[in-house]
Amino acid sequence: MKQADKKTLKFMLVKKKLMIVSPELPTSWIALKSSDGTEFTASILQAVNGMLLDMLAAVARKDYEDRRRRQMEGIKKARTEGKYVGRKPDLKRRASIASLLMAGHSYSSIQETLGCSRHLIADVKKGIDTFESIKYKQVANFTWPLHTKQACSVLGISLKTYTHAKSAEDAKWAVNLDIDVIQRVSLILNIHSALRLIFDNPDNVYGFVGMKNDNEFFNGRAPLEIMAQGDFVSLYETFNRIESLCTAGW
Repeated sequence: MKQADKKTLKFMLVKKKLMIVSPELPTSWIALKSSDGTEFTASILQAVNGMLLDMLAAVARKDYEDRRRRQMEGIKKARTEGKYVGRKPDLKRRASIASLLMAGHSYSSIQETLGCSRHLIADVKKGIDTFESIKYKQVANFTWPLHTKQACSVLGISLKTYTHAKSAEDAKWAVNLDIDVIQRVSLILNIHSALRLIFDNPDNVYGFVGMKNDNEFFNGRAPLEIMAQGDFVSLYETFNRIESLCTAGW
């Protein structure tokens, strides 16, 4: 909680005359039993109560920071041991959201139906919009250093569909794809966009995914090797690592 928010919360609690009483702190409850209703007693009680509120806020903040630190230490250790893959996206829920969006449902109605957050709906909508803004043929023709089998694994499509996309002369050629493939295409485009922001040299923009990487997640493998494993999580985690280069680095 930010300092300004903490002050606002404390003001609201004081305004509602919330009193904190602890058996271990006599000062907090002796005044309540006192028959002395003078302004002096009230001022002392208010000061003690304010001190307790500040102490509770400080302890809560320290507990939060300690938990976050231990969590990050655990994640770092798990990544080193190759056990951490991050939170797996709920593909079934994302597919349901995508279906409702494409059917014309509003964010509010989707929230009510599926019980999901607006942030998740917006994320799925972004993936759909990204896919619709490009031609599928463009993705199939990405000049990444990968062979046909790898391309099919990364995109999650059949060899027949991939070959058709590569050879189609009609610029308006299209194919109906499920939500999983749409999300894969969106991630691939976002990886490409991130690399264009990171590198000025086209050789690095298109060749980075094929280069061996010593980052603990890749562990000497090329990003393309991870993506070509075929599962969505590998593609998603590769995207996360590359995107992080745009901000805080590895």
